[in-house]
Amino acid sequence: MRDREECNWEYYRAEFPVTENYIYFNHAAVSPLSTRVSKAVAGVSEYFLREGILCLEKVTGRISEVRQAAAEFIGAQSEEIAFIRNTTQGVLLAANGIRWNLGDNVVMPAIEFPANVYPWMGLTSRGIELRMVEPEEGRVSADMLMDVCDDRTRVITVSLVQFSTGYRIDLEKLGRFCREKGIYLFVDAIQALGALEVSVKKWQIDFLSAGGQKWLLAAPGIGIYYCRRELLEELDIPNPGWTGVIDPEEFLDYNYTYRRDATRFEEGCHNFHGL
Repeated sequence: MRDREECNWEYYRAEFPVTENYIYFNHAAVSPLSTRVSKAVAGVSEYFLREGILCLEKVTGRISEVRQAAAEFIGAQSEEIAFIRNTTQGVLLAANGIRWNLGDNVVMPAIEFPANVYPWMGLTSRGIELRMVEPEEGRVSADMLMDVCDDRTRVITVSLVQFSTGYRIDLEKLGRFCREKGIYLFVDAIQALGALEVSVKKWQIDFLSAGGQKWLLAAPGIGIYYCRRELLEELDIPNPGWTGVIDPEEFLDYNYTYRRDATRFEEGCHNFHGL
């Protein structure tokens, strides 16, 4: 409580001009930009306005630093982090990257946000069963998900915080169960990152995806995807990009060998110049 009382709230409030006109409670949808983020975005635009492609090293110079910060924020290693456009892209990377067998199933709450539903639902045409667990008193608990698993369950996918109710599932219990049973645990963390402490190692999460436009207070169009290092080679890459290979700047030497870290999942210029 002391830390809360001693915080200079006026200093932080001044970073959000939206508060001059609104009492803003919609961070769980899209947060307002801070002056700090707005200036950073404007600064990149100014670089390109004045220098074009010549500014690239200035723009990309902090990518490794930001990747490390993102990893530390969720208790991961930097080589386990890829930058993505939105939560859905991370879900798609896992759903379409797992090497499925006919008759496998996916278990999930029946009240997930669509971003964490349609990528898995799309697998049904390939013979994958989707088991959607109906809520009781508005909740789908870890135990309820665990009860419908069998020896053909490959994935449990769940939001850490449910978008419609704010219910926080017991990921420590769920992660322990999944690791013991050899089931992948996928977590949609967009409603949690920035509001709650998240630990992918403690909770034994295999894959995590989150856009940054909610509690992380980032601009729309950027997010993070976590893939546990031991699983990097177990996933196919559904959308191979030119910067995901080991020599991206050897433009006419088409070496189709992926990087050994999570940047293999990045499709474009996020990791340009080897960052």
